[in-house]
Amino acid sequence: MCLVRKKLRRWELAGALLTGAAAAFGAAGPLPPAAFLAFTAAEFAAFADPLRNFLAVKAASLLAYLLVLRAASSVSVPPWAEALPPCLAAVLAYALSFRLLTAGALRGGAWQLAGLLFLVAALLGCLLCALPAL
Repeated sequence: MCLVRKKLRRWELAGALLTGAAAAFGAAGPLPPAAFLAFTAAEFAAFADPLRNFLAVKAASLLAYLLVLRAASSVSVPPWAEALPPCLAAVLAYALSFRLLTAGALRGGAWQLAGLLFLVAALLGCLLCALPAL
């Protein structure tokens, strides 16, 4: 598990950087959650077999990410720091994801099914939000 843990740490750091950059450049709209979902799909290809709690953990961290984004939107920040709350939300989500994945939390079929349904609903929400812009 040590090798998987090291590999997972690298992937989670890369995901936090990617999602944080998407949040910094597109602080509003569906871009940051879409970047989170795209990186989750790439991680799923790499870690679905050794980590049986992947879908539920990613759904929980996406929910935490969205809740922190929602809470941060109600806080007034100076114009030069507008990108900071979404970036911090991305770091928080990936730190939570790493912690839950390595702890083995949220195992079981019901958790995985709930995680899959939430991730699909989030993907559809991102697509529906981006549709009017096309």
